[in-house]
Amino acid sequence: MTERPYKARSLSGAQAKVRHLQKMLNAESTARTLVIAERNRFRHERNVLAKLACDRPMFYSPLHVVEAKKLRDQIIEELSL
Repeated sequence: MTERPYKARSLSGAQAKVRHLQKMLNAESTARTLVIAERNRFRHERNVLAKLACDRPMFYSPLHVVEAKKLRDQIIEELSL
């Protein structure tokens, strides 16, 4: 079932409808941005843990090794709770 097209009866009514539609688009865009950020964080964590599990050295900086071990320990701690 499709909605009938919006037919403005006044300028203020049309402006209110446009503001409402803009709010809906902004909310959807914000939700999409949060999902993308979460996906990117998951990919980064997966790559860091894969490098940590590798047989040969995969890190160029000792700080990255510390970050990876901290992430690993954090995940293990969450699993043990």
